[in-house]
Amino acid sequence: MNSVPEKDQLKELARLKNISRQRLNIVAITASLILFLMVSFFIVSGQLKRYCENFCFYILHLEAENIKKDMNHYIAFFQDDIDTLGKLLEEEEDLRSEDAQEFLRIYEDKKIVSQLGILFSDNQVMLSGGTFLTSPDEISYDDMVRQAPLFSNIREGAKDPDQRILYYIIPIEGKDEGEIRGMLFGVIELSYLSKNFEVSLFGREISISIVDSENMDNTLIDLYGHESHDGHGDAREREETAAAKETEEIMYALCEPMDINGWSLLLSIPKKVILDMSQYIESLLFRLGLLQSAAFLTYFVWTLWRTKKESRFKESEMRHIYYMYNVQQILFDAYRQPESITLSLELIARTAGAKGGILAAIEGDSVSKLYAWQEKQEDMEARKTKRLLAKDLAADMLVRQTGYTVSVQDEGTLDGGLKEIMDRFAIKSLTAIPIGGQDRRIIGVLAIIDGDKAYDALDSLISVAFSYSMALDNIRAYETIEKMGTTDALTGLKNRNLYEDVLKRYEEECPDRLTCIYADANGLHELNNSQGHAAGDKMLKSVADALREAFEDGIVFRIGGDEFLVFTDMDEASAAGLAAEAKGQVGEKGYHVSIGVASGGGQVPAGAVVKAAEQRMYEDKRQYYLGTNDRRKMR
Repeated sequence: MNSVPEKDQLKELARLKNISRQRLNIVAITASLILFLMVSFFIVSGQLKRYCENFCFYILHLEAENIKKDMNHYIAFFQDDIDTLGKLLEEEEDLRSEDAQEFLRIYEDKKIVSQLGILFSDNQVMLSGGTFLTSPDEISYDDMVRQAPLFSNIREGAKDPDQRILYYIIPIEGKDEGEIRGMLFGVIELSYLSKNFEVSLFGREISISIVDSENMDNTLIDLYGHESHDGHGDAREREETAAAKETEEIMYALCEPMDINGWSLLLSIPKKVILDMSQYIESLLFRLGLLQSAAFLTYFVWTLWRTKKESRFKESEMRHIYYMYNVQQILFDAYRQPESITLSLELIARTAGAKGGILAAIEGDSVSKLYAWQEKQEDMEARKTKRLLAKDLAADMLVRQTGYTVSVQDEGTLDGGLKEIMDRFAIKSLTAIPIGGQDRRIIGVLAIIDGDKAYDALDSLISVAFSYSMALDNIRAYETIEKMGTTDALTGLKNRNLYEDVLKRYEEECPDRLTCIYADANGLHELNNSQGHAAGDKMLKSVADALREAFEDGIVFRIGGDEFLVFTDMDEASAAGLAAEAKGQVGEKGYHVSIGVASGGGQVPAGAVVKAAEQRMYEDKRQYYLGTNDRRKMR
């Protein structure tokens, strides 16, 4: 009888050992799971009851803090309104005038203010409707002058004694020092405050009141819950239970001091409500039983889970490769179509669940170009904010030299510089990486803002960093070549060649709003003849710098020897204001520029807008030379 070869024996022995090891592993895993469940059962059973009580006090504490914040907000908002109205009334010559009455009416329309009025030195009160009344005996002008500014404690209403009110009174000062022309007062009804507090916790069982800190039995305001607050117990010590009398209801109570007139906030809830949460304990125990039954199937499910995990990993890798490919394809011709960069920023931001994306190109140590995408449509102020954010991110990255992911929810990831940036721009999470150039210098910063998947975004950004590096290098090379044909050598502005191309494009498809600023430097010829062309060049550079600074969101051209033109999408009034600032800036340097502004767009041809702006510029120039009476002067 031939024996099994030794080699095969060793293989079979190894296989048997492996099977035995697997069985032992199954037994060990199953036993461990059962033991874990049994231990967990006893631990959880003992802790769940304490959890209910702790949870109750935790929720009461959170609710108390929220109510305190809301109350302080309402009172501060009320006082700010009265202070603002007081400043407006100080500008009025006659406090009894219809204009003053109209101011009172406008501010009284706000929901939080129930009544406004002015108390005069003759103890006459003027209300918003122009009604004049005599002040009550307990409110005199002299007393109010001595006490103002005064935020009262709770008082009875003058018309309805059952109504509780607060009032805030401030002096209306005159032009002379120490002069008081009247006392402005505003009234807020406490019923308004109570209507603004809705609590969904513990059904309608919770009771919320404001009490006097010196006399806890004195309930000032019932904000929420049952009307009677007798039997709350000693809230001052925040006892967990009240007196254990069978005929009385046991309460959990929490008392928090407030910042208003020595008030305290009292929250209470019956203990029976907490005991009703025992159903939650029974539910947990039931789930533990189901978990114990499912433990025997865990090992088999684990095998399926592992296979599925590997499949998901491969799928994730494919999605990541597809994502990198899409970004690369979008950026392929970004040097000719800069809007492609915005599309790519939208792609990476949406992939990370972010609200915005930024690419800041860095030249030297400053931002030379900014590309941004934001979930919400941006206005002019938002664009300015983005530029400031890009500037700070670039400065930080030049020092940091490495990528990062930070979040306000994890303060451990924040250092001083990043915390300051996130606080200033109200950012919740931020992921940013440096973009390196061919010479290994940092040529840009790529960042996404407020992403739902912020801590997964860093690798996504790093994977497309090379594509953005190539895009920025291509854009720089393309712009260098293009600049040679489209940039004025003296001023650095766009030249007439580009202006004619842009005008032609606008003629074919004019934007919805197009504003043109046409400028002409006065006295250039005379300045060149009297002081030389270097002086004339200096004048032209001053005009160019002023227009470039004023219209940084527009396109600024030098279209002739002393002629400049700006295209922008802002409204005519705003453009005229910026043009006036540029004109004043040029004037401070001893020069003068004539400017005309016109706006159109849509159905109005771009050429007509330019022509209208040019005519207004000539009118401005005519007025200038009529004023100087000397054509030969430069200013």
